[in-house]
Amino acid sequence: MKKSKKLLLIFVTALVLASPSLLFAQEKAGQPKLKTVTVYDEKFDNLISKKVIESQVTYDIKGNILEEIEYTGTKVTKHFQYQYDADGNKIKEIEFDPSGKVSKTSEYKIDSRGLRTEKTIFGTDGKLKTRKTYVYTTF
Repeated sequence: MKKSKKLLLIFVTALVLASPSLLFAQEKAGQPKLKTVTVYDEKFDNLISKKVIESQVTYDIKGNILEEIEYTGTKVTKHFQYQYDADGNKIKEIEFDPSGKVSKTSEYKIDSRGLRTEKTIFGTDGKLKTRKTYVYTTF
């Protein structure tokens, strides 16, 4: 009887200790996934306020960033779009100029370990501009 009480006490203690983390994990898993985050900057001058968009980030269902846009005033200063493979590795990055035209495109090759092996940059005309290769040494 003593042994079974001891086992029950160990079980209950383990359950109590584990339950906050289990509850937190369930809450976190149940939270809605972010689709976009928009940041507004509001400045106050006497009784007048001015609210402008500062940035906007759009995510896919897996939490990868699909698009980032930064603003100064009402003008776009930075604009990027990203694409990912099935494993969540970034494989393409498109950069736009302030007018919305593609200024350059970067494509990434990823090896079976998930490591980037190559970055190829193309100009506005689609012609190859730069290629970087990544070589890893391991123990």
